[in-house]
Amino acid sequence: MVFFDNVPAQFQALAEAWNAGVFNAMAQIDAISAHFPAQWSEVIRQLHQLWG
Repeated sequence: MVFFDNVPAQFQALAEAWNAGVFNAMAQIDAISAHFPAQWSEVIRQLHQLWG
C-alpha cells in the first residue's frame, strides 16, 4: 500500500485508487477462501498475512 503526505493531487488520487484496489483484492481473497476446504483457507490466510 502507498502512504504519502503532501503529494500532488493527481498522485494522491492514483495512490488512493491503488490502495482501494489492494483492499478490494484482499476482501475478495477472504470471500473466496471461505468456500475452500479448511487447508486451502489456511494457505490463503497465510498468503494474505504475508502480502497484507
